[in-house]
Amino acid sequence: MPTFYSDQRTNALANPPVAIDPVYASKVVRLEWTYTTPASGAPAVGDYVELVKLPKGARVLGGRVICEALSSGAGTAGADIGYSGADTRYAAALNLDAAAQADFGHTIALNYGDVLADEKVLRAKVTGEAWAVSKKVYGYVEYMLAN
Repeated sequence: MPTFYSDQRTNALANPPVAIDPVYASKVVRLEWTYTTPASGAPAVGDYVELVKLPKGARVLGGRVICEALSSGAGTAGADIGYSGADTRYAAALNLDAAAQADFGHTIALNYGDVLADEKVLRAKVTGEAWAVSKKVYGYVEYMLAN
């Protein structure tokens, strides 16, 4: 049976060895956020909730939104996850209607491993219907930086 190698193992076994990009050996950083929708005037469809700021050079490893039921009864409450100019970079129309936990940026199709050329503010764009009032929306995003 043949043996196959990751890019990192291939580089390490090369003659001479190729140095491994330090981003693959750095520590994972987890940025968490908490947000509670206002008691009146909760975010409506198309509104943004800014979550956290990601630094230049961050390699995005995905994240999770954890929330109470956000349905206000007019459709399916949801969120896109991304940043300015790329609203759906990490998720499109996450279903947050009922109490939920929804992952984003966790597949190649959802840009897992994305390296940011500039600092970005991660944000949720409200989709489907206005979010219910006085509801908790928590979450986190994980990333690595080159040393």
